Amino acid sequence: MVCLEDDEDAIDEIKFYRRFCAMPRVFDPWTNVVHLELCGLYIGRRINDLMVEFLNLPFAKDPTGDGDEEVRWIDVTFKYYSSLDDDDDDMIEGAMEHVHNWFSAIADRTRRLTFTESRDFLAYFLDTPNIEQRAVQRLHIKQDESLTSEEYATLGNMIERNHYQLRELHLYLPLGEGAQVLLFSLANASNLEELYFYQDYDDFNAMEGTPSRLLTGGIGPLIQLLQNPLNQLKKLHLWYVGLEDQHLIAISELLPTSQIESFNFSLNMIQSAGLMEFMRHLPRMHALKHVEVGGNPWQESENACNTFGIALLQHIMENTYIESVDLECFPQYPLLWHYLVLNRAGRRLQTLSHPIPDGLWSHVLERASDETRYTDLLQRCSVEARAKYIARYNAVYFLLQHFPTILSFRCLRAMQGGDAR
Repeated sequence: MVCLEDDEDAIDEIKFYRRFCAMPRVFDPWTNVVHLELCGLYIGRRINDLMVEFLNLPFAKDPTGDGDEEVRWIDVTFKYYSSLDDDDDDMIEGAMEHVHNWFSAIADRTRRLTFTESRDFLAYFLDTPNIEQRAVQRLHIKQDESLTSEEYATLGNMIERNHYQLRELHLYLPLGEGAQVLLFSLANASNLEELYFYQDYDDFNAMEGTPSRLLTGGIGPLIQLLQNPLNQLKKLHLWYVGLEDQHLIAISELLPTSQIESFNFSLNMIQSAGLMEFMRHLPRMHALKHVEVGGNPWQESENACNTFGIALLQHIMENTYIESVDLECFPQYPLLWHYLVLNRAGRRLQTLSHPIPDGLWSHVLERASDETRYTDLLQRCSVEARAKYIARYNAVYFLLQHFPTILSFRCLRAMQGGDAR
């Protein structure tokens, strides 16, 4: 990680990583990404020149492949109001030309590009000539201001032109009128793996319950993407985008045949009818592992929470793939949590038509006893529930109870006079 927070440190860090990246080294997929974070940095001429040189370094090639694939990537984050240095006269003179050169280099070299409360650089990036033709794979934008209509149009063109390359699109920002063009551009983004539309909860309250305009024209493009048998979408998060019953019902019908593992439709306008239809399809959603349903109008009724909690419990008992639900919505959360823990530990092994190889049981038990696997579930339960229920112990006990083959190894070795440990 390169974190640049002031001019002198930034220059030293850039020089070091420029030398590091220029050194010949063996291809290693675990260390082949340079994370570059520009945090509260005002860009002057010296930093700009070093960055352009750094970003234009020749990429390493994979010696085990055909020699053509680029294997070194850069993750770039603009964070907390980074901007141009108004005190650097050399930088301001012809500043936009330099910045455009920089962003052209970034777009060609970046795997993930993130803008976090850095409105100036986001505007510079979208203003770069021909930026819509750049193949950015992962784009994350977190801002407290909405984009302009022109910026939404540029972003939509970028997505539409590069739908074969785009893997992740995360938008955490107020979604203004122009945001709808983004939805239209996603219809053919078949390689997209993560799609997040989030509006800040403070903005949600400030707007007095007025939904985002993202879905004003319907969800036809999103449905078209989900209907594409080649789509790779695995995470779909639609947080406060005006999702209504008819939208959720249309999506729910396609989830059983999709690859979506995580679906979040919190803080929308879902009533009981929409949620009931989602629940009806839930047992057949065998790819789905994580689901968030809270913050919708159906939750205002205690009777609805109880009814849906009973239905959800039955479905989770049938669908062994679901590992995470926002349990605070339902009075049945202790039992729900119990089955979610078992699902995460590997309860689906019971449904296999062939027994797993004996040598894998040690890995299964190790995985089930890993406390970190249940951390997020623990946070969703009361203190009393946590005290009574230790997830890893119950998960391992369940496996031992339902798969006696594990214990038979010890008995067999003891009978043969071997070490039973």
